[in-house]
Amino acid sequence: MAATYTRPRSASVCHAPIVTVHDASAHSLAFLGSVYGTPTVPLGIDGFGQSGTLDDLYNATGIGVDDIVAAAYLALDPSEDDA
Repeated sequence: MAATYTRPRSASVCHAPIVTVHDASAHSLAFLGSVYGTPTVPLGIDGFGQSGTLDDLYNATGIGVDDIVAAAYLALDPSEDDA
């Protein structure tokens, strides 16, 4: 029996919010919201010069696990649409 391929739904079809995380400037991926017409929460590093472990640096610069989870909740919060 031949396998069937179902095309996955893209963000532009779902209008799902996007959270971007980049180990560089937060603005570098912020354009994706305009491309897909959906809210975007860009996370990135806008300050440089710190040293430490990756976990410590990511937490200090706002791209740690807790920050990503908080951004996802923010992106899904319907009350933000009214602001």
